[in-house]
Amino acid sequence: FFEQVLQITSAPGVRFDSARTLNNLGDVYLAQRKLKKAEDTFKRALAILEPRASDFEPAIARLLHSLSITYARAGRKSESNMALAEAAAIARRNLHKGEMASIVEEYSVVLKNQGKTSEAEELRVQAKRARSEAGLVIPARSFS
Repeated sequence: FFEQVLQITSAPGVRFDSARTLNNLGDVYLAQRKLKKAEDTFKRALAILEPRASDFEPAIARLLHSLSITYARAGRKSESNMALAEAAAIARRNLHKGEMASIVEEYSVVLKNQGKTSEAEELRVQAKRARSEAGLVIPARSFS
């Protein structure tokens, strides 16, 4: 279905967010554990967005995060960590937008597991601060 949508929407004169459709298709493949198809689809979406990277940084970070998950499920740990590191670098510049803090937090866990505790803690604190500033964290004392 998604492939048909992409063919239709790729026709000349049709304006459509094919990168978002590819991302959604990649998510479907990932859920179905069709890891090679997921990887290829996420990479196609990245190829669309990367030429205009500054306009689409959060979307690129999400795609790289999805690619990281795909690599991890395929047992490709070093590629997974590299994609996650790249996603986290972009996410740090965009912590005020959506789920970017969760990407940074996930990368901080990887760093902690690699023994890079001070860098991991710095990232964790940045992500926590961003969540708090965005009102995504409710302090425990507010329940009293």
